[in-house]
Amino acid sequence: MRRILGYSVFCICLSGVLACSYVRFFETPSASPPSYEWQRFLKAYAIIKTHYYKPVSDETLIDDAINGMLQGLDSHSMYLDKKDLWMMDQLTTGNFTGIGIEVLPEVDSLKVITPLDGSPAQQAGILPGDEILAVNDVPTANMSFREAIQSLRGPENTQVTLTLARAHLDTPLTITLTRRTIKTQNIKSELLKPNMGYVRISTFQKNTGPETTQAIQQLIKDNHGPLKSFILDVRNNPGGILQSATAVADIFLDYKKMGRNHLIVYSKNRAGEVVYSAKADDSDLLNNAPMIVLINKGSASGSEIVAGALRDHHRAKLLGMQSFGKGSVQTVIPMGEDAIKLTTALYYTPDGKLIDHIGIPPDIEVKMVPHSKPDVQLEKAIKLLS
Repeated sequence: MRRILGYSVFCICLSGVLACSYVRFFETPSASPPSYEWQRFLKAYAIIKTHYYKPVSDETLIDDAINGMLQGLDSHSMYLDKKDLWMMDQLTTGNFTGIGIEVLPEVDSLKVITPLDGSPAQQAGILPGDEILAVNDVPTANMSFREAIQSLRGPENTQVTLTLARAHLDTPLTITLTRRTIKTQNIKSELLKPNMGYVRISTFQKNTGPETTQAIQQLIKDNHGPLKSFILDVRNNPGGILQSATAVADIFLDYKKMGRNHLIVYSKNRAGEVVYSAKADDSDLLNNAPMIVLINKGSASGSEIVAGALRDHHRAKLLGMQSFGKGSVQTVIPMGEDAIKLTTALYYTPDGKLIDHIGIPPDIEVKMVPHSKPDVQLEKAIKLLS
């Protein structure tokens, strides 16, 4: 039994987008199934080795067995090889090659969480909630989740064709995309009008916390004085590094005014024990100026943590549509040169609301027509704060 200490970054590359968090490694438990179950496994292994129509290596069988166990648990747990782990490190910097899309497995398809800002997927018009039925004419129903992800990846300037199902459309869509190196502009900011600031965060990467602070400070400087209202846009933000998300929430929370509950988020394990919590420990950079957070069904994970914390502490109103509902903790546990990514806990908002498979409803619902101009959700937020 080996004890692994410290913190590290954990994320999963899904065709070029990440969802990750910093989680404390835990002691790997020693456990083994009953001898009868081992016998069943070994019998299946022996049958495959003896009767499968072509030779198959022990390494392949064991890798597939591990991957199958993890895929049977939930849509976030999976086996990671050396290439996957290398991709994780690349993704936390915001530079990667792919089509820029995050997906989860459905029964016979892949469900799109969100395309990344400026990515080939977004430019091609792929939307949150779309279902990928086939990749290069191969049905995703015939692929494992890992195989589907690998089929979406590929070298720069190569093409991939997706067959998509979209709500309210009777026939599937066929879209061909060219993979490319994507350098994300993680934060966009502007003065929408005098005294009203706007910041959009596309993902929570390593330096998103301090970069958001810098962006707001620049807006204050450009405004020649404090901002009197503010809009934070995390629509189609699939999440990212947990500590970066909590750092962003902390920018807008004043711990001195929060009473005993300084919580931003916490998580519980299978025993109901709190295994992680983040608390506000800074002052409100905007000095409690009225604030709206824009969310939609592409807002997941870290975005939901930020939105939930700001609403629970009555710091901001949420405007838009129900968020995605991804509120689980994935821990990456090394196994030699490879690793497994395992769901180990669930996140809760400061008021104890579960996020996973539920999402966060907006205080003010404003539906968005895809590709419509102007941006009706942003216009509504501006009107409410004016």
